[in-house]
Amino acid sequence: MEKVELTRKSIEIILQGQSPEGAYIACSNFPTYQYCWFRDGSFCALAMAEYGYIESVKRFLDWTAKVILRFEAKIVTCISKKQNGEDILESEFVHSRFTSTGEEVPGHWGFNQYDGLGLWLWTVCELIDRFPSLGNSDSLTKASELCAHYLAVLWNTACSDCWEEHEDGIHTYTLAAIEAGLIRYSEFTSQSEYRVIASTIDSFIMGHCVADGCFIKSIGMNMPDANLMGLCEPFCLVSWDDPIFQKTLSQIQTKLMTPGLHRYETDSYYGGGEWVLLSEWAGWLYAKHGRITDAEIVRHWAENLASSNGALPEQIAEHLFFPEMYTLWAKKCGKIAEPLLWSHAMYLLLAHEIEEVKANVINRSCFE
Repeated sequence: MEKVELTRKSIEIILQGQSPEGAYIACSNFPTYQYCWFRDGSFCALAMAEYGYIESVKRFLDWTAKVILRFEAKIVTCISKKQNGEDILESEFVHSRFTSTGEEVPGHWGFNQYDGLGLWLWTVCELIDRFPSLGNSDSLTKASELCAHYLAVLWNTACSDCWEEHEDGIHTYTLAAIEAGLIRYSEFTSQSEYRVIASTIDSFIMGHCVADGCFIKSIGMNMPDANLMGLCEPFCLVSWDDPIFQKTLSQIQTKLMTPGLHRYETDSYYGGGEWVLLSEWAGWLYAKHGRITDAEIVRHWAENLASSNGALPEQIAEHLFFPEMYTLWAKKCGKIAEPLLWSHAMYLLLAHEIEEVKANVINRSCFE
């Protein structure tokens, strides 16, 4: 599909996937994804903001604030128990996926996960900084404070990774999302105590989440995860030329790129295929740091995957790490999720960044 059309279709699909209440529904055609995650939704909000759909973004932020305030009692309980050294019951954690009306989805899956909240806190501060009118909300102010306090206290508690897996681990990307959220919140509110906690998290990452000169997926899992790109973009916790990040990126490219990007080496979900959104994330990263040719290759790759109606899937069954698992997942859950709003959000972020870089080059040439 031609790039301009896929940009338009991606915006349409995200708007169509936003519920009347404001939630971005991950994939309405896939039963287990007919919910909203703060993670997916935050990327959608970032993408929609780039294209000027501020009303859509506002509706999402208002919805998320209502969700957090709805579960204020759970947040307060978790904070209190953690500070007092008490065990927190599974039912007491704030879950990671919600119905369009803001209810937690019953069951074990996603019962405790922090990366989405960290990303959401970072996103709120980022977007209000760029679009101050989004900050005219007492509920969003209170929800952000609750979220920051929750993350600041529970950051070193075992939880699911950003893929809703390995729920007894401590995960590098999750720590990074929390750190970035707390840094941005501290800058936004001038509450220095959150910057102090963020510094503690940063020291923890460098002391426990680096092996052989690379960032690792999780403590005890010394392998790359494609989500580690997030430490550089969007979180800017490490610079592009940081030697640890560059070695990590090299590992991601060597072990996970075929040519689309896989999640991690032992991923067997739908056979462990190439994830569209992760490949686009890599392209976004390339574009941010001047590798436009590489970014364009990724954009064309994604465009060629769009269906006749412009839908992008979560992943494709190519170069599977565990081919025998594809049929098992397909029988259990049906065809791969499509359209996935997160895939369309990452396409928009990639496409926008490429066009921004090209425009800047043209503008510079006009004054030379």
